[in-house]
Order: sequence, then C-alpha cells, then structure tokens
Amino acid sequence: MGIKLGVLISGGGTNLQALIDAIVARELDASIEIVISSKEDAYGLKRAVAAGIPTMALSREVYKDSRQADEIIASELRRAGCDYVVMAGYMRMVTEPILLAFENRVINIHPALLPSFPGAHGIADAFNAGVKVTGVTVHFADHEYDKGPTQRPRSSRCTRHLPVRRYNRKCAVCRKGDISS
Repeated sequence: MGIKLGVLISGGGTNLQALIDAIVARELDASIEIVISSKEDAYGLKRAVAAGIPTMALSREVYKDSRQADEIIASELRRAGCDYVVMAGYMRMVTEPILLAFENRVINIHPALLPSFPGAHGIADAFNAGVKVTGVTVHFADHEYDKGPTQRPRSSRCTRHLPVRRYNRKCAVCRKGDISS
C-alpha cells in the first residue's frame, strides 16, 4: 500500500472527499489512516465515517492552548502510523509538535495562488480584488503562515459573473484535480 495519510479538517471536507475519491479511483496511491477535526460538528467527519476512516475531533477547550492541541494531534497521527499530514481545509496554523514530528511532511491545500491572498479567505480575497486568474496552491507547511515551499500551483480563470459562493464551488473542482495529480 502507498503513503499513509493523516488528514486535518475544520469544515465540510470537500478536500477530504477529493482525497477519498482519488484513492478509491486508484489515482492516488495512499490510504487515509485518520481524520482529525478542529470542530466537533464538521461535516467532513461524516464523510470520513462513511468511508470507514477513523476520526477524532478536539473541543474548543483543547484549542485554547494550540501547542497542547498540536501535541495531542501529533501523538494521534503517530499512533495511526501516518507518513504525511494533509491540511485539507484545516483552519488553524500548525505548530512545532506537528511540524517536528512530521518534518517536511505536512502539506497544506491553500485555496488561492500563493504568495497572493494568504490566510483563511483566499478565494473571497482574490475574487474581491478582481484578479483575472486565481487558483489553488499545494505547499509544505512551516513556521510561517502560508509561506512554505510551493509544490503544485494550479490556476483557474476568475469568472466575474459568478457570485463568490458559486466561484468557491468551482474552485473545489480545481482542488480535486490538483489533489489527485
């Protein structure tokens, strides 16, 4: 079997679903060993359960100390036997416990072309700035927010006639193609 992944999520899990679909279609030689969410009610947890993937959600209380939260996450990822960690819509910056345990093996799927539009609202920021081209960047996470080495930028033409919410869904298709590449 291929690479063993641990996936970190915070919401709906569209990036997670793209990974699951790529694995099932044998487009990605990997397995997802565990999905860990920063939100107990994240829909992505349901996607993982439906695919038979073990899950874990941390409460808001735990995240009051981000280092403690990342120590718990790193421990669970190691226990699950993960080779790599994928931040797939994970809305928190990872810290040393994860970065050191999985040095050069923490991958972030960012919904904009970096270095432009870093942060949690990359798609909306690019859309609102009126750019002609935006996209998705897969990069290795490091100690600086959205600044790690870029691996796979993928561009998409901005469609001004779409509301930002529909444009976000269009970008999800772009992300799916990038994940399985």
